[in-house]
Amino acid sequence: MTCRRLSLILIGVGLILVTLGISPFTFHGTEIKYFLLQSLSLIILLLFIAQKFFISPADDALRKEGSFILLLVYFSLNWASLIWSEYRLASSFRALSLSFYLLWAVLVLVTIKREQDLAWFLRAYLGAGLLAALVALIYYLGFSKTRPLAQPWHFPTGNRDFLAGLLLVPLGIAFARAVFHFFRKKNWKRGLAFSGLSLFLLIIFGLTGSKAGILGLAVVFFVVLLFILPRQAKVAITLAAFIMAGSALLIYKSFPPASQWLHSKYAYRSLRQRYYFWDWSLRMVSRKPLLGWGAGTFVAANGPFSSIDRFRYLHEEGPYFLFADATVHSHNEFLEVLVELGVVGLGVYLLLLLWVGIKGATGSKTITGATTRFSLYGLFGGFIGLCVQSFFSVGLRYWDLAPYFWACVGALLAAGSLRKTEKAPYPASFSIKGKHLRLVIFLVLVSLAAFFWYLVGWKGFTAQMDLYEADVLRIKGEYARAVPYYRKAKEDAFIYADLLRGQYALGKILLNFGRWQEARDTLETVNSLAADFIYTNYFLGEVYDNLGEKEKALTYFRRYQRQNPYDQSISRRIEALVRENRGGEEP
Repeated sequence: MTCRRLSLILIGVGLILVTLGISPFTFHGTEIKYFLLQSLSLIILLLFIAQKFFISPADDALRKEGSFILLLVYFSLNWASLIWSEYRLASSFRALSLSFYLLWAVLVLVTIKREQDLAWFLRAYLGAGLLAALVALIYYLGFSKTRPLAQPWHFPTGNRDFLAGLLLVPLGIAFARAVFHFFRKKNWKRGLAFSGLSLFLLIIFGLTGSKAGILGLAVVFFVVLLFILPRQAKVAITLAAFIMAGSALLIYKSFPPASQWLHSKYAYRSLRQRYYFWDWSLRMVSRKPLLGWGAGTFVAANGPFSSIDRFRYLHEEGPYFLFADATVHSHNEFLEVLVELGVVGLGVYLLLLLWVGIKGATGSKTITGATTRFSLYGLFGGFIGLCVQSFFSVGLRYWDLAPYFWACVGALLAAGSLRKTEKAPYPASFSIKGKHLRLVIFLVLVSLAAFFWYLVGWKGFTAQMDLYEADVLRIKGEYARAVPYYRKAKEDAFIYADLLRGQYALGKILLNFGRWQEARDTLETVNSLAADFIYTNYFLGEVYDNLGEKEKALTYFRRYQRQNPYDQSISRRIEALVRENRGGEEP
């Protein structure tokens, strides 16, 4: 077995394991997912190094220089944003996590060299989606009553939109294969098998109730049919799509019951919620339009821009509760890129996605096997569906969808650079002579990779486990026992969101215990990590009030009042402090 084949197997196994890692039957699956991805990425990288990838004939790697350059530019831009970022810690954490995902994409890109490699990858991706659907089905049949979901927007494998996005690519692959066997190859048995698989995935997809995913799914089917059907049918489908969209808009505007139905219940509130997020995101963009606030700074920097209560939004019936004690994102991947990296960063990101789309679309022309070619249509359709879904949710670049998304990016880029026949390898760009020197260089690289894995993979994993233990104890009301775990998590933390969340929870506990100085130091750390984060200003006002520093208390209470004008109690608290400072006089 060659190193390349072993690497391809590890990538496929990685997709399967990551899917298991986010299931409800694992111990805090998000941490397992990151740990698995980091470990597998470095193992595969070391396999390439062991094969003297950097000194032996570079073969296909040199033929994909355009893809490498775009990935490298996007990677460099995220790291360069540390220069102008006001929250460098947040930016460094985010750029570091992105490094692993881009490495994952590059490893997929350089591993898939032939059509057989792509076919194997597509089967692994389809298997990962099927596994996710089976996990969801098992949960609903046997565990939904004994292990209820923590939040209504959750799903057995995490967020509803995340699972819907995970299923978009497998749905596209299965649907394309079914159409191929029915109408092109006329293999009814295999056509029925893939139709049944598509129906099963579609049922689980429907259970998610993801509105963003439904839009992505419509695009998946449209793209797959557009590639498969003859030219006349493509024109007919395009016209039909425009007619249907226009009719829907006409009905919405002219038929009151339709618009009332769209405005009812969660659908309308969900749109209003996103409108609220997008409104303050655009205000952030207007402040720093060119280069943005820095990678990963959306959560850290958005506090001062939410002029009304961050966790409520206006509705005809009054303010609706939105989130509590949670980090808030823009619910639009492209808008979040615009906030963090500005017009320049969004341009690079869109150029990368466009290049991926071009390589995926043109790659099908070079593939001789019809089954692999039609599966590639499904992969391409799923990729476009993910991009459409990301207009209403985040998760492609960093969160639960990232391992699948970047693997999809690497595979589509590789599909456009497949080599048709076996050729002599290209000459090496450079070579190192001498066995001992090569061994020394290899050992140095292995040592650096091991240290990097320990720093980011293992320490990050242990910090997340400490946070998990602390959260469990806090929920049980055992606050004193939770404090050491929160402090230990801070020492090991190598993921920004976990550091922020852990310090915020620790600050609240110390505040409740009346340990004012420790609470002050902890909450000031939170404020330095993220401006006006949730109720930090209110808690700091409380702390400084008890420490006797009334002016500082007033400053923080007023900052909190600007965030939360619906909280009437804070107005009375400020008035009382002003009277106290004036010796009992009316303000």
